[in-house]
This record gives sequence, C-alpha cells and structure tokens, in this order.
Amino acid sequence: MISNKLNLILTTCLLLLLSACGLKEGPQPLLDTPGRHATNGVRFLKAGKIEPANYEFGRAKELSPSFSPAYVGLGLVYGFKNDFKNGFEAMNKAERLAQGKVQKIAVQVGMMRLYMMGRDRVDQDWLKRVEVYFDQAVAFAPDFPEAYYYMGIAYKMANKFQKAAKQFVKVIDLDKAYAEEADNEYSTIRWVEAIGP
Repeated sequence: MISNKLNLILTTCLLLLLSACGLKEGPQPLLDTPGRHATNGVRFLKAGKIEPANYEFGRAKELSPSFSPAYVGLGLVYGFKNDFKNGFEAMNKAERLAQGKVQKIAVQVGMMRLYMMGRDRVDQDWLKRVEVYFDQAVAFAPDFPEAYYYMGIAYKMANKFQKAAKQFVKVIDLDKAYAEEADNEYSTIRWVEAIGP
C-alpha cells in the first residue's frame, strides 16, 4: 500500500518534471510563419538548393494562400526546373496578391529573373521584357539594389557589358544588399573588357 502511494507520488513528480523540461509551445508559431518559410526559401535558392526551397515556399503558401512572396518563390523554383509555364502562372498570381511596395517590387524582380532563366526559350525579346519589369521595379523604389543587380546580370548575359557595368556600379553606390556580388560582377566585366574579344 505504501509502495503504491510512493509509486503514484514518484510518477506524478516525474511527469511534472518531464512536462516542465519539455519543449515550450510559445516559440513554435514564430518559426512556422509564411514570412519565415519564404525567407528560408530565398536562402535555399541562393545556395542552389531547389527542393528545400520548394518545400519552404510551399509551406508558406499552405500557411497563407494569399501570401504573394510564396508565389514569387514558387515561380522561381519552377524557373530553375525549366517549367516556365507554371513559373509565369505563379508569378502572375503573386502579382495579383502583392500588397505594398516591397511585395510589388519582388514580383517585378521575380519576373525579370524568370525571363533571364528562359531567355529565347520563353521569348525572343526576353531582354526587352526584363527591361520593362526593371523599369516597373525602380518606379516603385529607385533605391532597390536587387533590381539593378539582376538588370546588370541580364545585360551581361546579352553581352552588353557597358550597360551591365553601369547597373553594377549603381548597386555598389547604393551600398546595400548585393553590393559584394555586384562588385565581383563589375570586376569580371572589366577583366573581360581588358582582354578584349
């Protein structure tokens, strides 16, 4: 009898101790948000990890079906997989759902990147399309470095090195995100121009 009471007391104490040491529910929602998953997706895309990026953007969409950045990310994932039909569909949905300047710029830059990925397979005038989306992006925010960076990459892809250099210098002058990448691209262009054709 004493043994049963002692077991009950010890079991109760052990359960209380285990519950006190267990994972807290509080931080969980902070990690499982559409914004957090979209941010993780962007990091995975930059690292070239397409499937983990796909999961993260998909989870962001699952948590908030009207979250524009999830569709921008999914559009880019489709582009990396050479599925441009679905890529443009996702971007168009992102554009319809975009709220605020930052989301609208992200859509424009996403469209630029899709056209750059597909180039002639998507549109013979892909560079003109990229320029149109670039103009729209900088109309929203003239100091947004990502638009200038990708415009520079597009010009570089099209062998328009002077135009590319101008865009990379603008990114460096803004001295925000992409400055290091722009500096590397600018150095590469100067090196190519120095050795000539």
